[in-house]
Amino acid sequence: MPGASRIGDILGPGGVLTAPFSPDVFVNGRPVALLGCIYTPHPCCGVKGCPPTHCGGPTGSLASVV
Repeated sequence: MPGASRIGDILGPGGVLTAPFSPDVFVNGRPVALLGCIYTPHPCCGVKGCPPTHCGGPTGSLASVV
């Protein structure tokens, strides 16, 4: 079964999923994140060598990967 990302889940590099989310689909009591969900900056954001994609933004095709 494929995985699901939920609001508040911490991504591998350290960002947290915020919104948008499904209003009626829940996994373990938390809403499921939708494709394009915004994530917070990862801990390396601003550090030399940290890719710009680690400084927050919308999820892409990996939205179901936690």
